[in-house]
Amino acid sequence: MRSDAMQPTQGATQWFDLAPHHKMGLPLCTRVLIAPGISRLGFPRQIPYTLEGVGAIITGPWTWEEDWPRYPFLVERPGGVLWLPGQGPRSTGKTLQRLAKDRPPAHIALLAALSSPSQEHTAAAARHLGDSGLISGIVIEVREQEPLAHVLARLTIAADASGLPVLVALPLTRVEELVAPCLHAGVSAFLVGMPPVGLWPGPQGWQRVRLYGPLLLPLTLDALARARRLAGDDVPIVALGGIHSPEDALLCREAGADAVALDTAVWVEPDLPARVNEALQAWEAETGLGTQTKQEG
Repeated sequence: MRSDAMQPTQGATQWFDLAPHHKMGLPLCTRVLIAPGISRLGFPRQIPYTLEGVGAIITGPWTWEEDWPRYPFLVERPGGVLWLPGQGPRSTGKTLQRLAKDRPPAHIALLAALSSPSQEHTAAAARHLGDSGLISGIVIEVREQEPLAHVLARLTIAADASGLPVLVALPLTRVEELVAPCLHAGVSAFLVGMPPVGLWPGPQGWQRVRLYGPLLLPLTLDALARARRLAGDDVPIVALGGIHSPEDALLCREAGADAVALDTAVWVEPDLPARVNEALQAWEAETGLGTQTKQEG
């Protein structure tokens, strides 16, 4: 675990623990995360959003699959985009070396997303990530058709091999199937609202692509409400998908999310994390819900 990752800036800091039942915990200085794929290696190089208001960045997704596309696929559609990111990091050692040289400020936590369904690769990556001192948690991305037994095996392997908190990113369509088994397997938190997968013609034939855009928000809110009902109040849930404004983030909080993850919206609004964080803090001050204050220094 990063020894300095969980030290917010000095002064009174609004914070919350994304893994309250894990022995290490995962306290964040804000409730705003950057979704996987936006920052491939944890720093806004490809998409230069501002880091103000960001509590955590999810890197990756990391993959070892041979058929993963080498170059990104992106098509703009009315109301959103169809996107398949290019080849993710493959060499854990080399990628961690790059992260050590070029990483966000220490108070911003780094979480690593793992998309490969291979149990062997999950174990190897999780072990390296846990030993690195750079990563504070692991996100297991669940595929639409991935068998439940594989999901639970990857969750358990990642937790055992890394010693870090493990979050599971749930597809919109699999909330009821996955929440209870993942809770039993010891998941630390959920990300709810992974963009749905569709089919679209690409340069090399038909491509399986994900749909991003503001029209996803009602689907995210529905999945979020279902996940909260199944998970109860003790396990944190991060809303992911369709969040394009501070008002969208507030709707997610009202529907039961403990935090929000911003995705493609930061492409066009680099300052969105700061504005979302301000709105969430104002909402908490007004309602008195979910606010914890930690005095630093």
